[in-house]
This record gives sequence, structure tokens and C-alpha cells, in this order.
Amino acid sequence: MFWAQQRADQRHGLVTARKLAAHAPDDLELIRAGLLHDVGKSGVRISAVGRSVATLADLAGLPLSARYRKYRDHGPIGGAALADLGAEPLTVAFASHHPGAPPASVDATRWQLLLEADDD
Repeated sequence: MFWAQQRADQRHGLVTARKLAAHAPDDLELIRAGLLHDVGKSGVRISAVGRSVATLADLAGLPLSARYRKYRDHGPIGGAALADLGAEPLTVAFASHHPGAPPASVDATRWQLLLEADDD
């Protein structure tokens, strides 16, 4: 189950990047941000059902297991990993903060394009 979910995550990143490339083919930073935005999920070993349970439990304010917390926190975890690897600021910011509001340093129009491409 885990491997199927990991493949789905990879496919989602690729689909997101393709949508951005169709809209802004010369904006490679934007495309990379879409491709890598969920990289923090790569080490999360829970199924799609487990991810739903983690999301609902978090929304309900219930305590989360370490695995569920890792899933909930995949954005900041992935953003930190990308920053350590020297990724561009937009890539780090979108991984860290999506689907929330952009940090002040990020252009709101580009952020909106990322959010629209990350629609599933």
C-alpha cells in the first residue's frame, strides 16, 4: 500500500509541474516548486486511508501518532530538506507553506498559480 501511495505522490508532483509548464513554460522555478512541493511526504509510511484518518484526527484536535504528525507536518519537513539542498526560495516556500497564504517574500500571483495547479 505504501509504495502505491508513494507513486501517487510522485505522479501528483509531475501532474502539478506539467500544469504549470503549460501555463508558464519559461518559469522553471515555478515548475520546480510544483514538482517538489510534496517531497516531505516521501518518508511518510501511511496509506491513503491513513492519511485521511490523520487529517480528520488533526482537524478534530485529537492526539496524533508520530507517523500521523509526520504526515501533517510534511510541508515544513519537505521545505527544510529542500532548503538544505539549496533549492530556490519559491520551491522552499511552497513546500513549507502550501496550501496556506504565501510568505511576504513570495509574489501572490505566482503563489496562486501554484495553488491552482495543486488542485487535487
